[in-house]
Amino acid sequence: MYGECGKYRKLGFLPHKTSRDMENVPVGIGFETLDRDTFDPLVTFDYLCEAGVKYARCQSGWWKCERVPGKYDFSWLDQVVDGLSERSIQTWLSLGFGHPAYCPCELFEQQWKEAEEKGTVVPGWGRGWVGEAPLYHGERAMKAWLKYVRALSKHFKGRVEIFEI
Repeated sequence: MYGECGKYRKLGFLPHKTSRDMENVPVGIGFETLDRDTFDPLVTFDYLCEAGVKYARCQSGWWKCERVPGKYDFSWLDQVVDGLSERSIQTWLSLGFGHPAYCPCELFEQQWKEAEEKGTVVPGWGRGWVGEAPLYHGERAMKAWLKYVRALSKHFKGRVEIFEI
């Protein structure tokens, strides 16, 4: 119901269970775009737990983990995996996305250049290299991706059980 000035008035509470209270529940959330810094995941963990979410599908952020070719920094992803785990939410890592150093996309690069020149934003449909699977970019891209997947798997062994390819 609406109160004065459009404010809501609580009518009661629905009983619910948190993520910590449940086991084997197929409730998950798409927790994507973390690698592109579209939101701060750290402020969402408690809300997800209160909602009873048991799985969070996260993009592993190859480009964000490998800023220097061959050197991996998973610290940002550690915060996500550990923060979710502390609230009984399992991380599901998606590994199927590209990296600009190995999976270039001319159209995306052109869109960025034009947007920069015009002072505008790249259109939302301009997916660029994030959607560029290494499989389509030859042997060099596949070798780099396999190296990344090995490093990521080793790093998260025992903490992440679900990987999406």
